[in-house]
Amino acid sequence: MSDFTELIMSRRSVRKHKEAQIQEESLQAILKTGIYAPNGGNTQMWHFTVLQNQNTLKELNELIKKAFAKNADSDNRFIKGAARVAQSEMYCFCYGAPTLVLVSSDVANPNAMADCACAVENILLAAHAEGIGSVYINAPTWFDDDPEVRALLTKIGVPQNYHVCASAAIGYSDAPPAKGIRNEDVVNYVR
Repeated sequence: MSDFTELIMSRRSVRKHKEAQIQEESLQAILKTGIYAPNGGNTQMWHFTVLQNQNTLKELNELIKKAFAKNADSDNRFIKGAARVAQSEMYCFCYGAPTLVLVSSDVANPNAMADCACAVENILLAAHAEGIGSVYINAPTWFDDDPEVRALLTKIGVPQNYHVCASAAIGYSDAPPAKGIRNEDVVNYVR
């Protein structure tokens, strides 16, 4: 097995992070892998917003909690389930990670979700290679159009006509990640 294959297969979502900020050199290396992700037509119609200000992260967390409360009756089972969890005083949508990377794209980009997801996958793998924990985050995508969330996103530099398509919380792990079991019976061959 190649080192790269082992890197992919050993990466797990980290949902408990230390407060210590990641090193700048590691952050830049991680972000560069996102910028080099594949994207439709090599248009590179994305924007990376790196949020490390803890007060702003707390403000965003409170706005996300409010957005969940407004959507507690959603037909989306993921949002509905997360809305129950978000009622807790201890709730933190980014699991206490000191860095949140929001990847957004122009709303006119038909490849926006795929492009940004590829960028975040590179970020997750690069973080793992650097010994830094990470987890894919959906809440900013779900509530990008909530007026209060949107106002803060715009304030921190997400372009107005861009939709947050994917996010990654990154930071040093404060607990070993759960061992994930993969369902490998999901492939059929047509030969």
